[in-house]
Amino acid sequence: MKKLLISLFSITVLIGGAAGVANAETTGKSDLDELKNEYELWLKEEVSYSQDAELIESLEEYEGLSEEEQLKYIDYMYNPEVQEAVMDAFTDVVEVDNSKTLTDTLDGYEGIEISTELVTPFVSKDDISIMASRTSTYKRYVTIFGIKIFQSTSVVDYTHDGKKVTGVGAGDHYVSRNLNPTLNISWSGKRQTYTSTRAQSRVNMQWNFIHKGLGITYGGGELGVWGNHKNQAGGWFNAH
Repeated sequence: MKKLLISLFSITVLIGGAAGVANAETTGKSDLDELKNEYELWLKEEVSYSQDAELIESLEEYEGLSEEEQLKYIDYMYNPEVQEAVMDAFTDVVEVDNSKTLTDTLDGYEGIEISTELVTPFVSKDDISIMASRTSTYKRYVTIFGIKIFQSTSVVDYTHDGKKVTGVGAGDHYVSRNLNPTLNISWSGKRQTYTSTRAQSRVNMQWNFIHKGLGITYGGGELGVWGNHKNQAGGWFNAH
């Protein structure tokens, strides 16, 4: 099961290759140079094809790194210890009660951060007691040297009257950022439920990542978001 947990961070691996199972001690500079060249070619092709503003920005951010940082950036992708550390951090549950972004540095790994962003609508005291429609948004993402590698976004619509939750509407879950051309993600079992104190949407996310050396690696987990009658929000990702 731990192998499946480790495989989740492979969503942040930008390219496949035989070096995909090597760690920082065994990956030689020539291997990293080859991976680096492949990645740069892929990213430039993606930018040319899509002309997406955020993708262009990612390319510019990558090109702005020093040579040493670029090689370390690639090396992080193929270090199993880093993968497991990021997975542990990515599945932490973070709950806040207003719109904010919380960012934690991954201990022991320079330049890697795990962020949680929760967005809830502002509600004045005059509005709190009336029937209101609300949307809670939960984002979880990984950055390396400031470059966003992967992000999941979850949304739930619901209503409350200031004292209790009165209903739940649509829920949505999707990958809003992914710089890995060899990752496949599928979704199943999306459902919305509510009680008097909380509305939530949850979904099962499955993924596979193709290693040239190992074949296909599978993994999965439950992704969720919630909102309550106090306009608080939270979310989770629990690996299976």
